[in-house]
Amino acid sequence: MRYIAMKNNNKQANKLRTEKKNSYTVWLVAVGIAIITFVVFSPSLKCGFTNYDEDKHILENPLIVNNSIDVQKIFTPNITQNDYYPITVISLACNYQLGKLNPYGYHLWNVLLHVMNTLLVFLFIFILTKRNLFMAAFVALFFGIHPMHVESVTWVMERKDVLFMFFFMSGLIFYLRFKESRRVGWYLITILLFILSCLSKGTAVVFPAILLLIDYLLMTRLNRKIFTEKIPFFLISIVFILLTYILHKNDSLKTFVEHKTFFHRIIFASYDLLWYVYKLIIPSTLSVFYTYPELNAIPIIYYLAPIIVIGIGVCIYLFLRKDKSIVFGILFYCFSIALMLQLIPTGSGYFNM
Repeated sequence: MRYIAMKNNNKQANKLRTEKKNSYTVWLVAVGIAIITFVVFSPSLKCGFTNYDEDKHILENPLIVNNSIDVQKIFTPNITQNDYYPITVISLACNYQLGKLNPYGYHLWNVLLHVMNTLLVFLFIFILTKRNLFMAAFVALFFGIHPMHVESVTWVMERKDVLFMFFFMSGLIFYLRFKESRRVGWYLITILLFILSCLSKGTAVVFPAILLLIDYLLMTRLNRKIFTEKIPFFLISIVFILLTYILHKNDSLKTFVEHKTFFHRIIFASYDLLWYVYKLIIPSTLSVFYTYPELNAIPIIYYLAPIIVIGIGVCIYLFLRKDKSIVFGILFYCFSIALMLQLIPTGSGYFNM
């Protein structure tokens, strides 16, 4: 009996040592990813402000350039602006309080937020894949150093992107914690992080759809309880969608897409779906904005794009629909960029990355 007890104790000790060693490895990989990401984007710390829109939205914005931070005024929707992102404005106002208009501090915040987002991606994939360290490290590093993030990180006014992403990914991680423990506290924190994400950038309204995708991936079957849990999230999304609609309704400028038929929106959206994948694989000739072609000069690839998208969708349904991970990844991509596709007009005569 004593021999058996000693053997069991040795097994348990070996298991603890292995887990501790694996934990050190995970931390080492995470630190390495953070350092690489910071080094790659460190040149942006030498940049200044752009003359595109940062003069109006930062340098001459009384909500930011002020002796104090007027939180109440910042949170009051302003019909003279088309977007509502008070948390982003507060973060920029904090930059001003700390370093006035020295661009270094603004860029440093953006870079550090991007590094934290990269680590959140690492943790999210690590949990989602049941501690697959290689997969988590590969996805996080690919996300962290990809050139398409230069706009969001280096352009100070795109603080919206890195800030909303921080709350968005944090919310997904806390939702995974909720799925594991069913603790109400994790659920409430997820709701709070979702609201903060929406208050940073309206793009976060797709969050409930991503939660359903996670349920689809992790569960054998979706049930009514799963959808009931998402009601508060969808209600929050509706509120922010309506707010954005009201603000855009007061915009006196007609957008490029508003002058197009629904058919044109379909072909542009299909082209954009393929374009983002292409730039993901071959990130060359990148730009802040990409203009849509004029109606009388639309390249043939735009008309072929819907056929290609439908063909890919049919192939996935016929041959890959049983592989949940592939379906999850494709739908995650589609839901994440849904608002960028301009099926419902939300912007001007171009789309940004």
